[in-house]
Amino acid sequence: MTKRTKKEQAAHAAWLLRDPWPVVVLAVDPGAVSGAAIVTPSDGGLVEHLEVVDPMTTRIEELLDDAADRARSLDAELILALEDWGSGGLVGIKTWLGLGATRGYWRRAAMLAARAELDDVLVQSRCCVHVNMRTWRGRMIDESGDRDEHGRFHPYDSDGWKRAATRTLARLQPHVRMSGADEAEAGLIGLYGIRSDEVGRLLPDRYLRARGFDVAAVRAMIGERGNVRGDRKRLDPADASGHGG
Repeated sequence: MTKRTKKEQAAHAAWLLRDPWPVVVLAVDPGAVSGAAIVTPSDGGLVEHLEVVDPMTTRIEELLDDAADRARSLDAELILALEDWGSGGLVGIKTWLGLGATRGYWRRAAMLAARAELDDVLVQSRCCVHVNMRTWRGRMIDESGDRDEHGRFHPYDSDGWKRAATRTLARLQPHVRMSGADEAEAGLIGLYGIRSDEVGRLLPDRYLRARGFDVAAVRAMIGERGNVRGDRKRLDPADASGHGG
């Protein structure tokens, strides 16, 4: 494996020192079998649960319930963080559309729960955030490829990134037990999400202020002015495409 430049490594280290937002994140690496992680702000960001989930089963709703219970215990909101892949890229359009549909199952379940039994911790207008794959990898993984015997650099392919994710989560959270790379990637998505600008933009000033945050400093850090209420688009839970922002 090849480490990033010194400047990139410094940025990586600084990122990991950012305080987590006062939320619980249910992070998902969508797929035919989805990796899922529950991440809390404890100890600067803690992966408390990992598993793989068949999105065609009721385990999605059960895992949302589990994450909601943890959020209640911490007097925190619950945010669903779903990996996004942009416009498809090398995965191919058919695979990309299928993954988008899988992501939609999770999003729809969260939106329905926010309208019903989990409305105390899932706020419909800000319960979901999409996390770009390249962004979380760039922030959380401090390697990006290998060099051959001639010194030529070869960027990681999908399998290489999965191996790097597994190594990285094992280093950052040595207490976790993983069954595979899907769980590792979900854990890193959650650790990224809980300190990300994307999640920070969802949280209202009053929510942050009530939990001791300097709102002006927060908004300056993420390049915003004033109160941000999150996703202003009213999301229709009947839309299971998962392609929305």
